[in-house]
Amino acid sequence: MEVLQDRARRLLRILDVNHDGRLSVEECACLQEDSWLFPNDASFEQVLDSTDRSFVDADLLWSLLSDRLESDATGGEEWLRKQYRLLRSRQPSSGIDVSKSFTGSKSLYWMRSKSALGSLEKLWEDFCSALQVEDIDQAFSALWTSMQEVQLNSSKPFGPFEAYSKLLQRMPLSIPRFQKQLDSGEKLAVIGAGPIGLRAALELALLGAEVHVFDSRASFSRMNILKLWDWAASDLLELGAKHLLPNFLTYMDHIGIRELQALLLKLCLLAKVKFHWNSAFKAMSKIQSPVRERLQLVTQKVLTQSGKPTGQEDVQTFSSLVACDGGKSKVAEHLGLKRHRADGQSEEPRSEIAVVVNFQNHKEVEDRLLVECPRGATSDEIPLVKRLIYLQGETHYFIMTVDLDVLMKHGVVASQDLVNVNQQNLEILARQVVELYSSEVRRIYSEHDGAFGVDIPRDFWARRSVALDPLGRPAMSVFSYHADLTWLSQPMYLFDENLPVFFAGDALREPFWPMGEGCSRGFMGAFDTVWAVRCWAKGLRGTSLMKLRRSLFDIASQVNPKNYGKDVFLPYEHAAPFAGLEWLSVPGLRWPAWGFDGRKRPMKYIFTVDPRTRYISYKENPEENLEPDTAASLMCSTCSK
Repeated sequence: MEVLQDRARRLLRILDVNHDGRLSVEECACLQEDSWLFPNDASFEQVLDSTDRSFVDADLLWSLLSDRLESDATGGEEWLRKQYRLLRSRQPSSGIDVSKSFTGSKSLYWMRSKSALGSLEKLWEDFCSALQVEDIDQAFSALWTSMQEVQLNSSKPFGPFEAYSKLLQRMPLSIPRFQKQLDSGEKLAVIGAGPIGLRAALELALLGAEVHVFDSRASFSRMNILKLWDWAASDLLELGAKHLLPNFLTYMDHIGIRELQALLLKLCLLAKVKFHWNSAFKAMSKIQSPVRERLQLVTQKVLTQSGKPTGQEDVQTFSSLVACDGGKSKVAEHLGLKRHRADGQSEEPRSEIAVVVNFQNHKEVEDRLLVECPRGATSDEIPLVKRLIYLQGETHYFIMTVDLDVLMKHGVVASQDLVNVNQQNLEILARQVVELYSSEVRRIYSEHDGAFGVDIPRDFWARRSVALDPLGRPAMSVFSYHADLTWLSQPMYLFDENLPVFFAGDALREPFWPMGEGCSRGFMGAFDTVWAVRCWAKGLRGTSLMKLRRSLFDIASQVNPKNYGKDVFLPYEHAAPFAGLEWLSVPGLRWPAWGFDGRKRPMKYIFTVDPRTRYISYKENPEENLEPDTAASLMCSTCSK
């Protein structure tokens, strides 16, 4: 049954021609014509979206289809075979403009609106569809200006902005230090605008801090695709991801890194986080202000294309700083902190070589029929590589580990330092690998899957160019990574007991990317870091603060792709009944809320920065010093002077 349901989910995702996470009546025409699923027109009418009958309600459709498969598995298998044969017999569709990201779709709310867009609604639409930093900034600036002219105290619902009441609801009780900051101008710095830096900045802003994010880049140019564990996807759904990134979760459990950054940037702007682009970390030091110590941060402007410093420096003071500036953290280097192997060994970490290549995704039927390989293929299946992962998203994304001998034999590099990569030979090698992968897929599906076999055209990859990144460069690269993971010697640094520097993301813990643990475990680390900042702001100091942060780090280190947090995490959501059945409560009964993408729709997400909502060990040991007994925060004590 599980196999049939997986094939059914994949069928419906393939039918989603626009890759917008929704199915139109037109896209479902082939389903409507078959009496096995819809015996009559009335049965099809029952699954239409009540707000827009030109679309199908994804939850109702999947509920019907999964029920029919369960009650008639034999008929369901034959029905699926027929649908796949019809798909393979179709002429390739025109697809979509591959020069644009599929995240440029209209927001879910406004697609369902039948009224003409007003000026404010159009600005919101522009904001939701923007993907690049410059476009997002401009759209938000225009939106903010327009909002000042609107009567926000109107009694009428305000469309998708209602989703962001959740941001306010998630704010904890006021913290004296952060509450005072709103008047005093005190602020926190976050170094790095990667996914983890943005996630940390958002939570810090929700705590009431004035947050400034610094990044040496001014664009989201990385085209990697990241895996999202279920709890991380639920977290983003709770924040309104389907409004700000309409195509969120179109591809089940993964997302493009620049799409994720765009989503988090929009959330941060709505939470009043301030950004400093093209600003690279240079130095920081402790200074004595009239009332207490503060951090003096020195950043330098860098050129957009080359990243070279311009000589222009900026100096600001902060109450504390969170470093999320990657595995080669400049902040950690400045403080003299070293990295150690996670396994405790003293030898230098072994290095592996990875190759990344992105091919254009035309979003045609034959593109969508191509089978992903999210768990990885090995050299036994795909010669020339040690491991290969293939994911579909904005592009056809391949990442593979390759021996140095293979790269040198094919003329990609001349030495182990991986400099002067021959891009032409790299593309030739990459095309050989993806052809081998396609051949293996054809073989497996023809031998074991019968009519579900995928007939990838022999000239498929020849008709797909290497994709270009947002800066116009071929989206291919060769890099080395540690096979033996490393992490920072300590999760935070103390100038003195009142002046901490915190670390999160790759700057703290190097992820093992082949297992998809970087982003999801990084989010958990961001929560832990923000909680430590909160406890510090409430008066926790010195060794007690360090002990708390180390405890959280050790617990999070128990999570890996093999256990996915089992026996570490608490449940991350509460199930909710379908609309209209909220009154019905049955202890122990989990309410299904499945969509055609095979994922649960937004439920009551319960993780917060408070580790007692996330970790079993903290839930079971309430005596842990998570709430300092200090009657007044440092801010309050200074106010009395």
